[in-house]
Amino acid sequence: MASCIVGGRTLAFERHGAGPPVLVLNGFAATRNDWDPSFIAALAAERELVCLDHRGIGGPPGDGLAFTIEDLAAG
Repeated sequence: MASCIVGGRTLAFERHGAGPPVLVLNGFAATRNDWDPSFIAALAAERELVCLDHRGIGGPPGDGLAFTIEDLAAG
């Protein structure tokens, strides 16, 4: 698992494959690990996938601070 800081918050992600990048986002309460491995492998055969966890879901624990949909869209 890799991580990056966006807007002062740490977000977890993984990269798979090589080629033009595709950002892979789950539904709100799912994590980057919920994707079917065969689906990820098929896409990663021709593209670089960046599978991102939403804030407070999956990766580093959340900070407990309230946030809005606009905050999620910003990072």
